[in-house]
Amino acid sequence: MRKRSLSFKTRYRRSREFEIFIRDRLRECGFFVIDLDFWTGPVDLIAFDFRNKIVYFIECRRAGGGLTRDRRNRISKFIEQFSKIMDKSWSSQFILLTKSNWSRVLSDIV
Repeated sequence: MRKRSLSFKTRYRRSREFEIFIRDRLRECGFFVIDLDFWTGPVDLIAFDFRNKIVYFIECRRAGGGLTRDRRNRISKFIEQFSKIMDKSWSSQFILLTKSNWSRVLSDIV
């Protein structure tokens, strides 16, 4: 019997749940987190580490799929524009979080 693919609504819900899970973990660790609009935001989350003056631009992927070239370009342009208005003493970093790497990556930045 062939497996049925998940509906768009189910995939969206699961992806959104993963984003919320990551957002909540970051907030528990003391980050200030902005949750961007799912449809229009170039990244899913922006997390500010005020102690170390680092802004993390976070893309959450429930599955391990990579980013398309167009998506990478949009993210790169967004980070570049955001960096222009940031205080020069701050640095920025892009992070791609997946279900398999989130624990290790978050432990590295906390």
